[in-house]
Amino acid sequence: MSTLQRSIINDNHAPADAISKLYEDNPSRTKTRSSTQSSSHLDLVLTHSHGALITTHHHHSNLHHSNINRDQQLLIFYKSEKVSSFCPFLLTFIVPSTNQMARSPFHRILLFAWIVVLLMDGVHASDGDADPIYKACVEQCEKTGCVGGKCFQHCKFLSDGKPEGGPWYLQEPLYLQWKQWDCRSDCRYHCMLTREEEREKLGGKPVKYHGKWLFRRAYGFQEPVSVALSALNLAIQFHGWVSFFILIYYKLPLTPSKKNYYEYTGLWNIYGILSLNSWFWSAVFHSRDVELTEKLHFSSAVALLGFSLILAILRAFSVRNEASRVMVSTPVIAFVTTHILYLNCYNLDYGLNIKVCVAMGVAQLLIWAVWAGVTHHPSWSKLWVAVVGGGLAMLLEIYDFPPYHRFVDAHALWHATTIPLTYLWWSFAKDDAEFRTSSLHKKAK
Repeated sequence: MSTLQRSIINDNHAPADAISKLYEDNPSRTKTRSSTQSSSHLDLVLTHSHGALITTHHHHSNLHHSNINRDQQLLIFYKSEKVSSFCPFLLTFIVPSTNQMARSPFHRILLFAWIVVLLMDGVHASDGDADPIYKACVEQCEKTGCVGGKCFQHCKFLSDGKPEGGPWYLQEPLYLQWKQWDCRSDCRYHCMLTREEEREKLGGKPVKYHGKWLFRRAYGFQEPVSVALSALNLAIQFHGWVSFFILIYYKLPLTPSKKNYYEYTGLWNIYGILSLNSWFWSAVFHSRDVELTEKLHFSSAVALLGFSLILAILRAFSVRNEASRVMVSTPVIAFVTTHILYLNCYNLDYGLNIKVCVAMGVAQLLIWAVWAGVTHHPSWSKLWVAVVGGGLAMLLEIYDFPPYHRFVDAHALWHATTIPLTYLWWSFAKDDAEFRTSSLHKKAK
């Protein structure tokens, strides 16, 4: 635990006072430290860099020299290479009025909030990235092209910088060329595998690397179980949508103008298309995780969740008028479009995306749950099972754990739970179409 953390926890002062105490020129304390541990280091503050919490240090003798006042110490702290990424914000509020900071509630709250943000970011950091053994392994592999006794052909380069033996797609069988494993990705994978095996022998727990758990490749697939389950979900979605289409256009009665009675046919058709698109890119993403497949996967999932929310609102509140549907849908479409553009064009923020997806998922589950409780729909029980099952499945997206035998993690289990829920969901959609068609057909006679 750093000096800053101990000061905040043990000191009776406010967080701002705890920070201020780190920079106070205490003669007695300086004298004791200089006589006993003149070469010791002083933890200045926890800073955030590349998703991990790090601690910057300065020699005690440099900070507590009698000729350096508090503001100069802060400037030294600001110029530190490790904190340059966020210090302009912090320095703006601290340097001009260090003494006033202790008396100002605004500064105390602001500084406390900033510290909490840094600590929260650190909770989601990847410990594997900061492992010096792992980093040294990757650096060595990129130079030699080998990890242990395993060497990679595309890590060997000629004097002109081109890979020995030609580009990567000429060095492997045709059925493996699509995955585009390059020197760095292979080095990272085998170094992670080696490091995790060492950690397991020492009784350590698995850690994340680059924000993700380590999965064992199989037949060129990065996450084989998730790929298989995504493909199965895609098949179930296709079966459900086709059976709904056949029911609507070939089995249920039509109006005299050859149109179907069910008012929500178009919405369910769009939902089916977006579902197929989402599960397709999910399978592609879990096959090979690169920036393009990641963005396509995230964007398609957000689009599906956004439209599912629109469908829930329009069906639960029986919105049939086209103008009313446009008024209800426009804000949701605008929000979803903005979020997708943010992810693709500005910052692919995993944490923010999870919050947005969970919020939209919970909102539509609550709408369907309330509607199922107050309506006399003949298939309300199916809807209840789908809603409760969807809520429980969502917990797997929130609660994360290391992959079992490096194959099955919480996300893969979520893929498995959505298979029966998808079948049940399309069954409810068909029942709803039959119920509404029957009611409207009787009225039309």
